[in-house]
Amino acid sequence: MYRFALFVDGSNLFGALKAMNLEVHDYERFYSYLYREAQVRWHEVTGQETKTAVQLRRIYWYVVGSIDEWDLSLPQ
Repeated sequence: MYRFALFVDGSNLFGALKAMNLEVHDYERFYSYLYREAQVRWHEVTGQETKTAVQLRRIYWYVVGSIDEWDLSLPQ
């Protein structure tokens, strides 16, 4: 069985959706769609049979703060 994880850059996602004037009301359905499409592409690229067991294990969501909020004079 192959296990998958999705890594979502929340800042970019929100920015792209806003630029396209789109709203997502059901993120579970949205990510299910993305996973199914990624699974199809993965099978095409790797040549694995579509019967090969795959499982979505996790979705990692991260958001980077705005660079305007950073104090670049601080050493960290």
